[in-house]
Amino acid sequence: MPLVGCYIFPHGAISLDPSTRDLTKVPAYRPNTKRDCLKLHAAMNLQAKILVESKPNVIFLTTPHGLRLRENFVAHGNTMSSGSAEWDGDWVNFKADIEIDTEITIKLVDSLKESGNLIEMLMVGAPDNQKLPLNWGEAIPMWFINEAYKAQSLSPPKSVIIGMPTSYARVPEKIPDLVKIGRDIWTFLKSELQEKRVAVVVSCDLSHYHSTDPTSPYPFDPDAQPFDDLCVLWSRLDIDRDSAAEGGKSSDTLLKKAGSITDHIGSCGYTGLALLQGILASCATDPDQTIAQEFVSNFIEYSWPTYYGMLVAHFVPRMI
Repeated sequence: MPLVGCYIFPHGAISLDPSTRDLTKVPAYRPNTKRDCLKLHAAMNLQAKILVESKPNVIFLTTPHGLRLRENFVAHGNTMSSGSAEWDGDWVNFKADIEIDTEITIKLVDSLKESGNLIEMLMVGAPDNQKLPLNWGEAIPMWFINEAYKAQSLSPPKSVIIGMPTSYARVPEKIPDLVKIGRDIWTFLKSELQEKRVAVVVSCDLSHYHSTDPTSPYPFDPDAQPFDDLCVLWSRLDIDRDSAAEGGKSSDTLLKKAGSITDHIGSCGYTGLALLQGILASCATDPDQTIAQEFVSNFIEYSWPTYYGMLVAHFVPRMI
């Protein structure tokens, strides 16, 4: 069984240091901003600790930011990727260095291409000596994860990083393509990485249209909260053969109900959730009963401290 857990991490920099930072100047500040950020910070620390305790030896990270192409998925091809959580000139000291498993990445890209997915592997300069850049979308989840490894005097495993196509965001018609690549990633995992322990990390913020404050960079939309509520509901649902099947509660909640309003609620991370649903559903419904696996949901925290929703949750295999 290659999957040891699937983890949803938000990537808002306000979650990094809320105990020591004056948050009153952030856009769309609210009276509960600091309280909510403290809760999110604790939740992300807890989830990172749980990930480390699952003992993965490779991490698959999906990101809606960083290196991207318009129509194609992108995989990091240099041996190292490095960057910070910098946002608007701040949080530059929160850094992440990620060692890339290029051997697995090459095999994955070839496999996904053979299955009809649009994906490319990007490299720069001398791939073994130069680093590809990271930004907040990758650096923030991995900062929490790397800190959890450091706390246990361990080194993090190598990673595979996949960037989402920019043209897929806010386009409900692209949801089947996102689910398909998730399903094909599961096919790759079960055929090529049976002896590995894989943790999937989805970098994801929810709707950015919660706030009516004039300092918010985005407009208010009344569907922001209903969308986030559907994603939270999905994160609380176990993934089994019935719920994951087409028309099942898990698939219906995320792909149909939430998916139907993705065109106007401004969620950067929904593409990663749809891809993750493809992985989880394919694993739960795999016709080979010796590797099919149900997943238990573990919701930890949700709030919108300023103008965008942030969800911390994960799915782990059901122990039989």
